[in-house]
Amino acid sequence: MLSLVLCIISSTNASSKNASDIHKGPTYPKVGVVIFLAAYFLLIALLEITIGDVGETPQGENRLYWVIVAAISLLGVRLVYSLVATFSHDKKFVIEGGDPWIDFGTAVVEELLIVCMNTTSGLTLGKE
Repeated sequence: MLSLVLCIISSTNASSKNASDIHKGPTYPKVGVVIFLAAYFLLIALLEITIGDVGETPQGENRLYWVIVAAISLLGVRLVYSLVATFSHDKKFVIEGGDPWIDFGTAVVEELLIVCMNTTSGLTLGKE
């Protein structure tokens, strides 16, 4: 949550008319993305801890675990895009005004697939 707040603050500071806010702007997204990276590795650790209990879940619900594993993998691609966009000086990876095909392939497609996988899995679970 903290990383999301920092990234939102940085985007509002970047559009501010106050010079001191604009100067603080580039620092916050870097801290926010690093916190996102730490949370991502924590999620991976939790997935590794719970893999032993997947066999004990009710029939059909273990499918949800593998959907989450796939979603975390796709989320990793999105996180790498955010890291490159934040720390690189390549104009293709700028979030605003960068190459739209890179944004589409590394951000939009992954998010769409994650939503579709989770929705499909949730709709096919038992209703007990």
